[in-house]
Amino acid sequence: MSKPTEKAGKEYFQILAEIMRLRRACYHPRLFIPDINISNSKLTVFGDLLDDLIKNKHKALVFSQFVDYLKIICDFVEKGKFLINT
Repeated sequence: MSKPTEKAGKEYFQILAEIMRLRRACYHPRLFIPDINISNSKLTVFGDLLDDLIKNKHKALVFSQFVDYLKIICDFVEKGKFLINT
């Protein structure tokens, strides 16, 4: 009886792993395919929001479940010449 349960457990974790890969792809294509060079609308909106925050002298804390996405954000901010404190 444990064999069907064991198989179902492996399939369940495989499905969860694929869902996590899809979530990463939704954050930024480079999290799914590292060598891809596609623009990301989330970063564009983030840049607009960051411009407004800086103009109005506000502070913001940026966090993400995916640490490697934070590296993408840091690269974006550095290229955009935003004045930030890290």
